[in-house]
Amino acid sequence: MKKNVFLLIVSMLFAGSLFAQSYRTYTASNAKSLQNGIFYSLPETELVVTVKVEKTTRVKGIYSDKAYLLGLDNSAVNNSVSYKIKDIQLGTKAVASSSNRYFLTYNGKTSVDVSENGILRSITLVGEKLEKTNAGKHQQCLPQSATVSNQTPSLLNVRPTFETDLISQGLMTSYPFMSAEKVVAEIKALRQKQVDILSGSMEGTYLNTTVDYMYNQLDEMIKGYITLFTGVATTEEEEYTFSVVPQKPIIVEEDLLVPIFKFSKENGVSELNERNEDAKIVARIHSLNTAASTIDAVLAQTSDRDFKAKIEKNGVGIYYTIPEQVKVTIESSSEVFTNKVVKLAQYGTTAVLTDGTANIQFDEATGAILKLWK
Repeated sequence: MKKNVFLLIVSMLFAGSLFAQSYRTYTASNAKSLQNGIFYSLPETELVVTVKVEKTTRVKGIYSDKAYLLGLDNSAVNNSVSYKIKDIQLGTKAVASSSNRYFLTYNGKTSVDVSENGILRSITLVGEKLEKTNAGKHQQCLPQSATVSNQTPSLLNVRPTFETDLISQGLMTSYPFMSAEKVVAEIKALRQKQVDILSGSMEGTYLNTTVDYMYNQLDEMIKGYITLFTGVATTEEEEYTFSVVPQKPIIVEEDLLVPIFKFSKENGVSELNERNEDAKIVARIHSLNTAASTIDAVLAQTSDRDFKAKIEKNGVGIYYTIPEQVKVTIESSSEVFTNKVVKLAQYGTTAVLTDGTANIQFDEATGAILKLWK
């Protein structure tokens, strides 16, 4: 008896004329015979991971094998390149879902706003004023798979080879004909001159600013000579952007691990399909289960097959999304880089609004209803 009453209510719900409502929505497969309207998609949430890496290139000095003459043990014996992750930022973007696509029909008194990638922003009845909001302003979506979409090395700090710099200034005219031992002797002589400057034993009278300048010039020359033993280091910053659309796991309570890229100190950043043994950097997605009660109610409402078939054939007011909050942690097997709580549309569920006579404002990022009024 209760089931018959339920079906009666459903029948009455869809018995009204299409003109009684300002808009009506159909699944894409049931829109073949419809002419006036527009297709739209519910969004899926894309994770965007931006990685900043510091690349250090060391070039050994020409006398690196004799660094012991200066008592040094930090000389660059071999040329090398090393990498270090400086920062990882996590963001989100909306990408149109290929599986949740619908056809919206509406009369001439209804204004419909759809984004460039086909996501519904708002439905406004003529004469109603839509409040402005920053929600829903997102950049163009990226590919679904996790790939490098941008690699823009930018020079941060480059120390020039001191020997070249000092030669150009005329401060090392005897190089490169000096032996390692001769260079050590020159360093000792320059340091003695610094001592003479500080002690005031140099001939003549000098202003303090002149003394500082002379001392600093000698210091630069000493650094240049020492570089012949220690080598030079060049530091650059590289930036990479990866994107991935994580799919909802069968068991939501279990954390989902999504590989993003590979990294090592020797090779830096590489894509997942690279044939190397570098460690994988993954996104750990943990559902906070905040929308569970709401989602359960919606699923219970639409679990009846007759009801589902009825709304797909006759249309509803609108289809929208109830997103789920998740905690996303970017990590390796030994280090956590960043974590952030975000809303994932695909972790939630699709719901229906049967009435098509209200103004609606949507969150473009998640497909949720931000505001509903008549």
